[in-house]
Amino acid sequence: MVLLATPVAIDDPDLFDDAIDRAAQAAAQGADLIEWRVDMLVSDPDHHATVARLLAESPLPCILTCRIDAQGGGFDGPEYERIALLQHLLDADTLPRYIDLEHVRLAAEHDLRSVVERYRSRGTSVIASTHDFTGRPNDLIRQVADMGMDDLVDVVKVAYQASALRDALQCADLLAARPKPMIALAMGQAGLLSRVMGGAWGGLLTFAALDAGSASAPGQPTLTQMIGQWRIRSITDKTVVYGLVGWPLGASPGFARHNDTFTEQGDDAVYLPLPIREGWERFKADMLELVGHPLVRFGGASVTMPHKAHCLQLVRDGGGTVDAAAAMAGVANTITVDGQGALAGANTDVVGVRAPLEAFGARCSGGRAAVLGAGGAARAACVALLQAGASVRVFNRSAESARALVDDLKSHGDVAVGDGAASASFNVVVQCTPVGMAHGPAPDGDAMNATGFNTACIADDAVALETIYDPPETSFVTCMQTRGVPVAGGLDMWMEQAAGQHTCWSAAQW
Repeated sequence: MVLLATPVAIDDPDLFDDAIDRAAQAAAQGADLIEWRVDMLVSDPDHHATVARLLAESPLPCILTCRIDAQGGGFDGPEYERIALLQHLLDADTLPRYIDLEHVRLAAEHDLRSVVERYRSRGTSVIASTHDFTGRPNDLIRQVADMGMDDLVDVVKVAYQASALRDALQCADLLAARPKPMIALAMGQAGLLSRVMGGAWGGLLTFAALDAGSASAPGQPTLTQMIGQWRIRSITDKTVVYGLVGWPLGASPGFARHNDTFTEQGDDAVYLPLPIREGWERFKADMLELVGHPLVRFGGASVTMPHKAHCLQLVRDGGGTVDAAAAMAGVANTITVDGQGALAGANTDVVGVRAPLEAFGARCSGGRAAVLGAGGAARAACVALLQAGASVRVFNRSAESARALVDDLKSHGDVAVGDGAASASFNVVVQCTPVGMAHGPAPDGDAMNATGFNTACIADDAVALETIYDPPETSFVTCMQTRGVPVAGGLDMWMEQAAGQHTCWSAAQW
């Protein structure tokens, strides 16, 4: 089982008690190791004694790290200062379980190597590390090979900023070919996969912060997230990976809900954020690598903007099956992959739109519906409303996109581009743009102004639906509530479509 290490930084001897308390909290929450980060402490005249006390009173076995500034740390002094600290700890007989040193320094500094040899003779293991906060190094394979061949190195550690999921998957490849015990982590949101699955891929340990404010690297999750939400203690090499694919990715109820459902059903599976930037080529490259990677049992994903059309294209190009709702809408929000790599695409947004409108008593059959937006969610809304017998008008900032949607669906019912000056009233209004979304392009925007929808066209018996769930109360929701219009929220829609996604995934054989 992978070890969980929690970094605790200290930059002032007066904060010793606080640091020990934070380490004790980490131990209580389930950490296995404390990483004492003393980068900023070394400039204090009394740092030798303080570090010795930290090691002596640490509530858990520990890693001692004094990271140089060139690799993301706070130590910018001469190397002899670190060597003097290490020598003092040897003399005081307060040794950590591990010491973490940058290999670029370990390989070049004779005096540092000499003191490290004494540590190893006393039972301390040496982690030789390399960190790159700008991206995956071009010479990464060579760096790993050099560390692996160094006789003073017990554990090889690499950490680099991930710009794509493929960077996280590179960690799986590195661990599969590890020359000795190894830690391989991709930083940033795109690297979370490597942090959660690293143990299943053969990694020695991973890192989790005590809280969000004390993370020592970009994308480092908290202990609560690692143990509770991502269920790191139950991850195995048989764990099936699911996730949320889109860009940008903010908060989602899926990270808790889907993982809770896996736990309730006894499934060896985990649901993670899987960010993929805009564009078909990026989507195709990352998804195909996930599907085909020999060390990743990828079972599927929820797909959100801007990739719902890409999802459908990927399934079709791969010879997979597409459900009727996705085929009609021209977009899919769910991809399923079985144990043989067969793909299936579905659109559970359709029922996600229909069910809450029905629950709120919307008059769809024979009614008039306004759909704001022309993206993937809008297509699903149009399909749901047309299937329910409504006539639909599409309002969108880009008339070209609205016409394309209408052209694709006009054979299925009465659908047309909306006229902002029209006086006819609408019984149903569905907001499908990203305007108002917390992590979208216009979090403080007004979807009705953005699409040219005239609120005077809302009928007295109207029911509305907001498809955004973060935040739960957008300007659209507020406007509808002010007008006395019953409005279903994005979470109502999300719950319905999520249940449909689990049905799709459960049907696949692994």
